[in-house]
Amino acid sequence: FSTTAPNVIIRDLAVQKRARDLVIGTYGRGIYVADIAPLKEFKADNLAKDAYLFDIEEAVRWNRYQRRGEQYGEFAKVNNPAIGSTIYYYLKGEPKSVKLVIKDLEGNVVQELAGNAKKGLQKAAWNLARRPAGGATPPAGGGGRGMRMSLVDYGTYKVTLSVDGKDVATKTLKVSPDPLFK
Repeated sequence: FSTTAPNVIIRDLAVQKRARDLVIGTYGRGIYVADIAPLKEFKADNLAKDAYLFDIEEAVRWNRYQRRGEQYGEFAKVNNPAIGSTIYYYLKGEPKSVKLVIKDLEGNVVQELAGNAKKGLQKAAWNLARRPAGGATPPAGGGGRGMRMSLVDYGTYKVTLSVDGKDVATKTLKVSPDPLFK
């Protein structure tokens, strides 16, 4: 679940229930965090299905602003988790195509994500961006100076897992405002 943790001695493990995380304390190499949310739903009947969509954690639409220059120097450099929502799904076999379709409560498609079509546990990240109008493809890297992606509004969305063109499961995703800004 964590691809950044080094192969070193682990001194402590702690499950953070509220955040669905496993915190790993190593001997001399730091602290690493792994999202272990799908483990709660690892049950024989769920894994016996051809495809399964796990419950989706509430996403916070953080108010982001840009800072220039170094803040703490190289000693504090760390890979932060992706902003948005992480969506986990399981595939029993290797289908030809996997797609995650996100819709608002009126049924309007907000975003489509191409999923990994490999056997096993997979995850996809949605940055809470609304797809461009008219199906236009956004520029690589998200655009240049002055270009902003359109983020979704706060509220509830439906995420549907589609495997080989068939809708397999739908789960709800709540997008909440940044609690630090009022």
